Amino acid sequence: MAAADPVLPPEEVALLELGKVAPDKDCGTNNLKAVASVAGALLLCPCLIYGAYVFLPFDAPLLPTVSARLVYTLRCAAFATFPIVLGMIVSGISRLCSSALEPFGELQQEVEIHRTYVSQSIQLFILYFFNMAVLATYLPQELLKLIPLLTGLFAISRLIFWLSYAISRSFRAFGFSMTFLPLLAMLLWNLYGMFVLEPEGLLSVAAPKPEGRSRDSGAKLRHWGESTPHSWAASSTTAACVLCKATKEEQSCPPSGDHKLADSHAVAGRAGVVPVQDAADVLAARSLFWLLD
Repeated sequence: MAAADPVLPPEEVALLELGKVAPDKDCGTNNLKAVASVAGALLLCPCLIYGAYVFLPFDAPLLPTVSARLVYTLRCAAFATFPIVLGMIVSGISRLCSSALEPFGELQQEVEIHRTYVSQSIQLFILYFFNMAVLATYLPQELLKLIPLLTGLFAISRLIFWLSYAISRSFRAFGFSMTFLPLLAMLLWNLYGMFVLEPEGLLSVAAPKPEGRSRDSGAKLRHWGESTPHSWAASSTTAACVLCKATKEEQSCPPSGDHKLADSHAVAGRAGVVPVQDAADVLAARSLFWLLD
């Protein structure tokens, strides 16, 4: 006959049931480690970004257009694929070593760790650099240095997550938070920029403003050979001064009250220099010399 199960007193049964229920109700050690990891990442991320921004001796190139900023962000994103590709290589090697080649077969723990790391990294990579591309369109030129810094933070944090996930799963929240918290900050800033800073340009891109030209200037596009009344007056005054220089009768140079060029031409004639304003002046002077000859 099979031995009967020992009968425990009611006090011991109550203690055993309390021990089974207590860990589920109370905050365990693993949960405390996860909360501490998130808090540490929340404090460390801004310090790392600020320290790298201040002390690293490099600056972003001049990027005046939106297209140039997007290309710069994509090139930085290429460096962030290194930890993902490395994880795929290690995952393939672990599958070969564990003989877990069946697509629907049971995976060992080592293979599952690398597979989870790669899939999560790809998801975060898409969200991270999509928001970074939008962020690059709102940042001023002096803050574009944040783009390569955030790229380096992504790569380092994914490697930290991979290492902590393989060694101690309680601290994997630190590496995850080092990636997710900057992603959340970029998303909030992009929404703030789209709906508060520039709501009129939510779905459009404003053309860059031309620099070096006054708003009040009435300059217009002129085709080659087209002249304005001012250029014709300047050409006639210069041609008259050239004629005076050729006949050595500088006193007969006509004054120009409209354009204030006669005095400067007379001074230039005494110095032996023929003042020339543009190509029309050269043609007028040559034609006068040809007529004199």
